[in-house]
Amino acid sequence: MNNSYLDHELYEKAFNGTQTAFFLVEVVAPYEFRFLRTNLAHQTKTGISQEQIQNQTPQSLLGKELGNQVVINFQKCVDTGKNITYEETLDLPGGVRIWTTTLTPIIQKEITRFIVGSSTDITERVENEEKRIASEKLLLKIINTIPMRIFWKDKDLKYLGCNSHFAKDSGWGSPEALIGKNDYDMSWKSLAEDYRKDDLDVMIQEEEKINYIEKVINADGERRFVRTSKIPLYDQNNEVFGMLGAFEDITDTLNLEEALKESEQRYEELASISKAVVFELDRNGIYTYVSPSVEPILGYKPAELIGKYYFYDITSPENRQSLMDYGKKILKEGSRVSDYEHKLQRKDQREVWVTTNGFCLLDKNGRTKSFRGMDIDITHIKTAEEKIRYLSFHDQLTGLYNRHFFEAEIQRLDTYRNWPLTIMMVDANGLKLINDAFGHQAGDELLIKMAEALKESIRSDDIISRIGGDEYVLLLPGTCEEEAEKMVERIQQNTDRKKIKNLPLSFSYGYYTKWSEKLTVEDTLKLAETKMYKQKNDAKRSLRKKMIQRILEELFHTVPEEKCHGEKVAALCFEIGKVLGFEKRKLEKLRLAGYYHDIGKIAIDPAILQNGFRLTMDQREEIQRHAEAGYVILSSSSDYLNISEDVLQHHEQYNGNGYPAGLSGDQINLNAQIISIANYYDSMSRNRPHRDALSQEVVLEQIQQQRGKRFNPRLVDAFMKAISS
Repeated sequence: MNNSYLDHELYEKAFNGTQTAFFLVEVVAPYEFRFLRTNLAHQTKTGISQEQIQNQTPQSLLGKELGNQVVINFQKCVDTGKNITYEETLDLPGGVRIWTTTLTPIIQKEITRFIVGSSTDITERVENEEKRIASEKLLLKIINTIPMRIFWKDKDLKYLGCNSHFAKDSGWGSPEALIGKNDYDMSWKSLAEDYRKDDLDVMIQEEEKINYIEKVINADGERRFVRTSKIPLYDQNNEVFGMLGAFEDITDTLNLEEALKESEQRYEELASISKAVVFELDRNGIYTYVSPSVEPILGYKPAELIGKYYFYDITSPENRQSLMDYGKKILKEGSRVSDYEHKLQRKDQREVWVTTNGFCLLDKNGRTKSFRGMDIDITHIKTAEEKIRYLSFHDQLTGLYNRHFFEAEIQRLDTYRNWPLTIMMVDANGLKLINDAFGHQAGDELLIKMAEALKESIRSDDIISRIGGDEYVLLLPGTCEEEAEKMVERIQQNTDRKKIKNLPLSFSYGYYTKWSEKLTVEDTLKLAETKMYKQKNDAKRSLRKKMIQRILEELFHTVPEEKCHGEKVAALCFEIGKVLGFEKRKLEKLRLAGYYHDIGKIAIDPAILQNGFRLTMDQREEIQRHAEAGYVILSSSSDYLNISEDVLQHHEQYNGNGYPAGLSGDQINLNAQIISIANYYDSMSRNRPHRDALSQEVVLEQIQQQRGKRFNPRLVDAFMKAISS
């Protein structure tokens, strides 16, 4: 093995082993560049493969507008001959992400020939910064909402800020107007010296002063008694830079009680919807305080957690050790925690994802005396992320892998270790017909049961994906044609056991086997697909005819009286046709149309068909859909296409008052007009759920009354002759 090969291998490992996204660009001419290569990190993070990017210009890869922006940066690197760094937001197959990109010119003989780019995904950092800003805004909003007066000062005792209530009492009106002022500028200037001494003690002693009473003079000159708390403020170096104070007016006991009730109510409402738990630990990690919002999140009352060990007692067993190690390190070093994600265990043993932020409070010797933190419940975010991750590779309806996963998996399996590799295409037959006959819910059920049959048929190493509406593809590694045929037999056995609306499952298939690198997987897939479509087309006519017959059988099974009705209407149509002198072929067509005329009722809720009460307007409109549904079902098969128009029009009326199109006179097919009379006669002569049968005499009288209105006069005469004979 020579050195050049080793150098190349080391280069490849270094190039593709890093998590930084690298890309190589050729400088073709001024403002003309071409991508040559990317590493695996770039391909993974952008979703753009080496094949997709190679020899592409920025414009051809990213579009004109975004591509031109990239070209400007590339040209700037060429013009300066120096590294340049910039941020950019790109909408790539991997999603919209924010990048920091550094371009390095490769100069040969004083000419920049190539550019090496390295990109770092900073989306999360930017989003975290946005979250931080939003959090600060929320905190300020909360501070301005609560009824307490809150302020904070620097070491010179000048005001750095306050909430709106404090500003109003001070006489300055707004927090902004108060910044930079001192107590001598406030409405309580006569008490300024006392306040300044008190505030200075808090900072010098570095000790909190909690819940003590002092006097204050408000903007109206009123003396009020307030309950005050003050604490020192520390910077990142643990140096005191100021103090924070908060007080509430306790002058009027009744007002105070009312204010406390309102405050408690607000707090309870906030706590009930809060996803955050505020807590404090001692130097050993033992709970000393926890906010009431812990109960809806972890199921514990605050008192139940006091004295428990945070890093063990409520931690998920799977990350208990890592959290203990991390927690001990934080407490030992007295450091901060920022956005640390981990799992806690609820009282009911369920796990909750939280992100922790907090800091250590140090004593005078710089040792940790406690830790103050906040746990934010992010379980819903983690659940959503997991769902998105699942859905990105799975079909939502069937739970099978989707096309996105399939396209990646077919390339992964295309190695000599998996040859012979058989690709099998499977199509669920009759989806459109099932949708038309029974609705899309039944169509979804068909797709799900087909998926179940396929899952029951495969081996552990086989892969199934749903890649289209009714199309599935099976990747069968190490599978020859003989084994593939056995797979087909298993699929047939499993589909035979499943039915949709009492109709058998049916499928078309085609497979092809790749034995060597001479045939690409893409061509193997195309050959399998071609064989599947050929089989589907060869069997289409007989399959649809059988399905339509089974649909009619299912209607007769669900509503048995429809079978008697169909037979009677067919017989009456045949007799009317004979009176009209129809030839044998036309008679048979008329009889068939009469038999199938109500097949569209398969799409109607049986409860409506068998309703024993007067129909509502909505129910009547639902039943009227059966004529169009019957047309859609029958027109899908060439064997029934010639009667589909007759079925569609059999509720049209001679005077134009029928449905679905409101046709009249000779606009209505003759056969449809004949079916209309036969259907009316038999329907009125039968007992119905909502009425008793009428006598033949009454029905014939009604038909005569509808002569020239509902029915063609000539056909009424023919019908009367047929009945009398």
